[in-house]
Amino acid sequence: DNQIIYEVKDKDALNPKLTREQYETWVKSNSYCYELIVPASKSDEAFRHMQQDLKRYFPQYDVRVENRKTKYLALVRTSSRDKIKTAGGRKSMNISGVGASVQNVPLSEFFFQLQVIQMQKSPIPVVNETGYTGAVDMELPTSLSDYQLLNKELKKYDLQFVEKEKELEMIVFRDAI
Repeated sequence: DNQIIYEVKDKDALNPKLTREQYETWVKSNSYCYELIVPASKSDEAFRHMQQDLKRYFPQYDVRVENRKTKYLALVRTSSRDKIKTAGGRKSMNISGVGASVQNVPLSEFFFQLQVIQMQKSPIPVVNETGYTGAVDMELPTSLSDYQLLNKELKKYDLQFVEKEKELEMIVFRDAI
């Protein structure tokens, strides 16, 4: 949600602010199931076909990926000391509402879980700017959805979320003309 911009007259038609019960009712009359099956020889064309189908089925909208200058939370390293390098062992990642235990997992995999699940409700995008490509070991006994609480635990690994601003790819919905 934090990388979607609605430049439409009726934003609620696309992203209604509803209670759980209201949303369940809304979904029954406003959601769709879509599947596209193509032969392996045409797999490189699947994304283009899907875009064309969406334009056909929803001609009232123009949707594009655009670079937009925006604030975001960047995960950065605060020193050159490597306090997250794995000691090896069995690969495991346990994430719950009260924290995470990560062993021998690439930082990119752990960050993906943060970005897509734990921090999905962040009002601004979340980006990994550590440049770290290796596997890590971390114990984070805190809420993973609150970056300020998370920063207190990340500090021991010389990691931190900082607010920055730059151009990021955003999905932009507009009313079709």
